[in-house]
Amino acid sequence: MKFRYLLILILMLAIKTVFSQVVINELLASNISSNTDTSDYLLNTDWLELHNTGVSALNIGGYFLSDDLADKTKWKIPEGLELQAGAYILFWADDKDKVPGESATRTFTESETFTISGYHLNFKLSSAGEAIGLFDAEGNLIDSLIFGMQKADISYGRISSENNKLVYFAEPTPGKVNSTLYAESYSETAPPLFSTDGGFYPNAINLELSHHLANAVIYYSTDGSVPTPSSNLYTGSININYNKVVRARAFAQGQLPGPVITHSYFINQQQNLPVVAISTNNGNLWDYNFGLFQNSFKNREVPISIEYFNKTGERKFDVNAGMRLFGSTIFELKQKPLSIYMKNKYGNDAIEHQLFSDKEIFNFKNIVLRNGGNDNGITFFRDAMITSLAAGNMDMDYQAYQPTVVFVNGEYWGIYNLREKMNEHYLASNHMVRPDHLDILENIAEVMEGNATDYLTLTSFIANNDISIASNYEYLKSQIDINEYINYKIIKTYMGYWLADINNKYWKPKSENGKWRWLLFDLEHAFGRNGSDSCQINTLEKISTNYSELPDWSTLLFRKLCENDQFRQEFIQRSASYLNTILLPEKVIAVIDSLENLYAPEMPKHINRWDADPMAIPSMISWKNSIEEM
Repeated sequence: MKFRYLLILILMLAIKTVFSQVVINELLASNISSNTDTSDYLLNTDWLELHNTGVSALNIGGYFLSDDLADKTKWKIPEGLELQAGAYILFWADDKDKVPGESATRTFTESETFTISGYHLNFKLSSAGEAIGLFDAEGNLIDSLIFGMQKADISYGRISSENNKLVYFAEPTPGKVNSTLYAESYSETAPPLFSTDGGFYPNAINLELSHHLANAVIYYSTDGSVPTPSSNLYTGSININYNKVVRARAFAQGQLPGPVITHSYFINQQQNLPVVAISTNNGNLWDYNFGLFQNSFKNREVPISIEYFNKTGERKFDVNAGMRLFGSTIFELKQKPLSIYMKNKYGNDAIEHQLFSDKEIFNFKNIVLRNGGNDNGITFFRDAMITSLAAGNMDMDYQAYQPTVVFVNGEYWGIYNLREKMNEHYLASNHMVRPDHLDILENIAEVMEGNATDYLTLTSFIANNDISIASNYEYLKSQIDINEYINYKIIKTYMGYWLADINNKYWKPKSENGKWRWLLFDLEHAFGRNGSDSCQINTLEKISTNYSELPDWSTLLFRKLCENDQFRQEFIQRSASYLNTILLPEKVIAVIDSLENLYAPEMPKHINRWDADPMAIPSMISWKNSIEEM
């Protein structure tokens, strides 16, 4: 598969001497539950399930599974594998080609090795559709099924009681009899209607759910989980007398279940900032083996619903998305930073709303909900403050921000800084460039998108040529947006960010006249944070010389450019101009004060929420002292 849907193929194996045929029972696209197989790679991968419907054990060793009917021997079932009567066995179609007893590296943890306990095939199944076949040891086709487009959580298979008629099943049933909820065509039930939209209410409300179909039943949850027939059956009004998320879904015989509708309700809740409400199955976050929060799995992505309420309480959008942890180290804090990904497989490919007042952007593929980062237990807004100094005042690629309050499954999760995510989609939105036609690098030419060929050629030129020569400098100006680079170095110098070897991102479009530009982000290592980056440190001296604590590559470009009189004079003159305008002490202090006033009403509640975390802000007194220090 090209994306993280889970395709499940259940094969019913019958002993030939007892039954006349062996059939492929079910093809399913779904997210696997954590109790299916928690020992191997991880979730959201293709798998096949074989079921022996006979009355005695069946030796399937030497049989073959394939997603290409012309390739009868693609993956051989190990010799001696015996499937007991009525038993099931999973084969993971994840292209890993592993068998029990072998070692592997777990996907989400990247470095953790473990011993394989299941069977992992050497192919995947395409969500766009293909064929799957089971062959005996002699290469005879036992059964096959050609399937079309598969969608998440909907299976396609046979009803054995009706001459193996092919239908769509409404829910996954791995290891069990196929669901009795099915449809002969891909027809979804309409969503249920909510009598009251999610939002902020001074008193308790009674929520009514309804549906225009008389035979439709509605299942709902209040814990953030996706409703299934095992959830609460709606029989009457739902009393909401405290903060609660209600998710509902309609089921009707002859149709597939409709979309999940999510509404978050806040009762007698003081609102100081915009609110982001996230809903998802609790197991996605807290499962002992694979929970995102439980294990700080940075590379795991889980499906969520996300709602956004502006500062006046209006519900501006609700979308389905994927969510991952964010950051190089800050994801290990108890208040996890979060990246939100809009993808078609979740139902929405973009957030269509102007999230940031200082940018006329109305379409977002990704957003970030950032904790305070390395400033988490200090001021919480150091990065946003420094960004504010550049925003609108310098030609600069910066992350817009909006402080928000986040709720997870109805529970208060504190203040988060809503930010743009700096990737190819950010550049497409901010510069109207093609997101698939970019080179994006970080630090020592590490590739994020595209390739590093042009940049390595450029750095070789810089290292081996005298940049004081006018023609060489003119060449660099044809390759680098010098104006933006000067702004970038001025603001980093001003803030005392001498750590030139970290948090560098730069990019250019793959075009004839494309020039390298730098991205301003992750700025907590500055402005006197914890006294480690004191204003007494001569930052300019460190970044313009061979400073012993910095690797040569990190200062090469700036050092060499400073050899050129034109560059040096422009840097000096523009620095002086900024220091006497937008960076005047009284103007910077005014920005700090405005942010303190913005955060202050919500900060006591935030501090109380994370009071058990030694890395969080310990008290209002500490917070205010940190701001005064800044």
